[in-house]
Amino acid sequence: MVDFAVSGPELKTMVKFARKQPVAFAFNPGKSNSEHYLGMHRKREPALIAKVAKKEGAGAKVAFGSAEVDGTCLILTCDRILPALAKQVKKYLKFNKVSLNVQVLDRDGNILDSDIEDNIAEDPELMEETAGPSVVVASQRAPVPTPEPLDAQDIASRLEAQRSRLATLPGDAQTKLQSAIAQTEALITSGDLAAASERIDVIEAAITKVEERPGAKRSADKEAILQLIPRLKALKQAVAAVSDAGVQSRLSRSLEDATSHLRASETVSAAETLAGVEQALAEHGRTAAAAGGAGGSSGARLLPIWQSARESVDVQFSALQAAMRSRTHPLFQRVADAGFNGITGNRLVRLQAALMDMDTATEATRATALKNLRKARSDMLEFLKSDKLLPLLETNPLGVKVNVRSTLARALKSIDLSLAGDHGDKEA
Repeated sequence: MVDFAVSGPELKTMVKFARKQPVAFAFNPGKSNSEHYLGMHRKREPALIAKVAKKEGAGAKVAFGSAEVDGTCLILTCDRILPALAKQVKKYLKFNKVSLNVQVLDRDGNILDSDIEDNIAEDPELMEETAGPSVVVASQRAPVPTPEPLDAQDIASRLEAQRSRLATLPGDAQTKLQSAIAQTEALITSGDLAAASERIDVIEAAITKVEERPGAKRSADKEAILQLIPRLKALKQAVAAVSDAGVQSRLSRSLEDATSHLRASETVSAAETLAGVEQALAEHGRTAAAAGGAGGSSGARLLPIWQSARESVDVQFSALQAAMRSRTHPLFQRVADAGFNGITGNRLVRLQAALMDMDTATEATRATALKNLRKARSDMLEFLKSDKLLPLLETNPLGVKVNVRSTLARALKSIDLSLAGDHGDKEA
């Protein structure tokens, strides 16, 4: 892949070109001047340079557009902007012995950001020998490349991703940013996608800044613990319903380990332990269903229907988790760490326990088991229909095919048909 990065003499040469006509640029800020990535080219499209900058640079976001030099000012006309762009670019220029002010514009010529000093003198090293007057009349400037049209669905997905990140922040930070998200929604609704995109960039930068605070990790740990507690409670109920004393004792000890991990804020270890209990319960349920259960119902077994769909989803989600862990985006990392069980809360566990109870129900316990199954099934179906994260996962930009909703919805439909037939239930 071509590297468009410029520094030192190459940067000075590109500044000379930018005095004559606009050049494409992309900027990916790092943690220090040496980590910043500034890419420039006379002929390539800004979007192409941005892709390289995003891959080669240290940061997760990239500003890009066209750049031109007017006197002692580098003017960046942006298709996408980042917070504090003028200040960061100016520092990078100084780091490379280039003395220029920086001004950031949108495509309509509105000034969005600037870092201007009055005492900067023109550097002869940055001037073309045949250069004319430094001030370029607007009508004489070369036309700026037209940016690619923005996609409303992509903008909405980006905003939804920031909304999910916002939910993990402390309450005061959420309050401050809620209005910004509401304003961005209004921009999307009105069709002003460029302004919405820029606003999302600002929101993302603000959330990242909060996440980097010393206390942010504690807030994130607390959020993870709050998500795992309902899952732990549901598993305790499911384990208590296991008839095999040996299996029940072993799984109870695992749940005690998970509780200890939560008390120590070891959320990853707790989640892994709970996942192990869920897997063991699933295996026990398959065994019980195959055996028919002592005195159990004579109808078709329901758990294997659901388990088959779950295994298909687990394979898909495992591939998505692996892809997400290869990226540095905070949202990807949170989803990968939570796993599908974490995303669904305690719904999977309750539905699985209800199916196990229904498969092994006696005539005396069937009514209660059916009532619990209806409730668990209804909760899961509502989650599949209304959860806002699932559509984002299924349309993920990582190239991983995920069909969570359709796969699980078909399984629920098969369970409904089985209940209506073999079990004689007409209300499922």
